[in-house]
Formats: sequence, structure tokens, C-alpha cells
Amino acid sequence: MNHRLFSGCILFALLFLAGCKKETTEPTPQPLPVTAKLSRTMAYQNSSTRFAAEYENDAFRHAASQSAEKLQFGFWTTYPAGSDGLSFSIPKARQKTGLVGTYTLATLPNPALGEAAVDYRFATGENCTVIFQSGTTLVEGSLVITAYDPKRKTLSGTYTVRLPGAYDPFDPSFLPEKRVNFTISGSFANLPVKDE
Repeated sequence: MNHRLFSGCILFALLFLAGCKKETTEPTPQPLPVTAKLSRTMAYQNSSTRFAAEYENDAFRHAASQSAEKLQFGFWTTYPAGSDGLSFSIPKARQKTGLVGTYTLATLPNPALGEAAVDYRFATGENCTVIFQSGTTLVEGSLVITAYDPKRKTLSGTYTVRLPGAYDPFDPSFLPEKRVNFTISGSFANLPVKDE
């Protein structure tokens, strides 16, 4: 009798402990600081005139979002503190596994061959912005996503965008002798990506 009672108590204790199994959930990872840098040079093709600007971290804004159709992210300044804005858009069908990899930029003559579309905006005044889009402008360079953290939903990477022979944004006459070469390059780390 004591043996059965003892076995019953052991069985009850095992069942009780199994029923009280603690659920373990992974803690939400702490956000990491966002760092970003954007450098731009604008050099006139027919002279030695050059303009340059550089922005880091809080000197400009950034945003990223992902939908069922695309991943898009960008960096921009507000005039007169800065003149530059750059954004990328990668359609879902062109995204690399885990988002990490080197992306070719869409450009003329066939933008559909590129993996990432580019928009570059240059402000020449308070209410005047010239937009260069990869669908209408010759674009060279690449976008490299070096890391994607799916738990934190953050992106890291580098980019170089060249716009050779672009029209002078300060001269609305579009004269061939007023062409400029833009080079926009930079890096970003831990850029948060919001779901749309």
C-alpha cells in the first residue's frame, strides 16, 4: 500500500511539474544606434569648379520601409542646412536572399535591367529641387547591403551613385557645356525598416 501511495505521489509530482513548465520567449532585442554618412561632389565637366558636401548621423534624416512589393529607403537633408536627398527602391522580385548582396542600379538605356531604382534630389533653393531618376538619367555605381537583422529589422550597407554628364541643376538652359558629374557615396548601419 505504501509503495502504491509513494508511486502515486511521484507520478502526481511529475505531472504537476510538467504542467507548470515555464514558457520561454526570447526577449525583444534592444535597438542599436543608427549611423549614416552621405558625401556628395558635383564637378563641372568643362572647368575645375567643384562643390562638395558631407553629412553624418544627425545632420540628415533617414527612413526605410518594406511592403509586399518592395523595400525602399533613403537619406535626405532639409534646405538650407543641406541640398541632398537619395533614395533606393528594390522590387521584391529583385531582392537577394536575406536582402544581403550587391545590387546593380537601374539606368538608361534600359532601367528594367537594374535591381535597384535610384532617385537623387538636389535642392537649389527653398522651393526648387532638381530630381535625377534612374529611369531618366545615366546612373553608375552600386548598392551593397552588408547585413540585415531580421529580429531588429535593421539594414546596414554602403552605396556609390555616379551621375555622369548630368545637367547643371543651377542652369535651366540645359546647355551641353554646363554638364556636371555627381558622385554620391555613403554608408549606413542599423537603419530600422518599418513594415507597410
